[in-house]
Amino acid sequence: MEAAKVESFSDGVFAVAMTLLVYQVVTPRFVEGKSNSELLNELAKLWPYYLSLFISFFTILIMWINHHGIFRLVDRIDSRFMFANGFLLFLVILVPYPTLLVSQFLLTPSANVACAVYAGVFLIINIAYNWLWFSASHNRKLLIANITDKKIKSVTRNYLTGIPIYSIAFAVAFINAYVSLTICMLLWVFWATRIKLNSE
Repeated sequence: MEAAKVESFSDGVFAVAMTLLVYQVVTPRFVEGKSNSELLNELAKLWPYYLSLFISFFTILIMWINHHGIFRLVDRIDSRFMFANGFLLFLVILVPYPTLLVSQFLLTPSANVACAVYAGVFLIINIAYNWLWFSASHNRKLLIANITDKKIKSVTRNYLTGIPIYSIAFAVAFINAYVSLTICMLLWVFWATRIKLNSE
């Protein structure tokens, strides 16, 4: 029951973070007499906002599904697990901020720093996932009874994969912002394909 309550609370935090993303999308400035073509042109110039919204929404979606996958493997919780989960939720609500940075600065000379912050935040989020999973899996003390060693090693390996790759994305951001974003997106595709493994 306690694990179910924590998961329900966490679901609410994920939902709020996903909702807040849309507020990072700006709208063209209202000017009386603006023509259709002018408005369309201004909307087209806002494509970094749409791209960041799309990427970050589905990133949080994948994070939420993987979070659910961890809770399906957890039988009970303790204070260390609660703190790890709380730290992860704190990072989840931060996602709209680096999303806004990328939206505003992707087409400027500051794109490298914006994308470095973006990749850096997700590096820390990945570390938080590893902490959460370690809190549950260490000595099997919080996991369901019938989980196999193979399953534990597989989930552990999946989460550890993100640390070196996000570190690379962070470093590459200072050289090429677009390559850094691409690395992040490829990681999300990887975890999207591993969702079934983590939640079975």
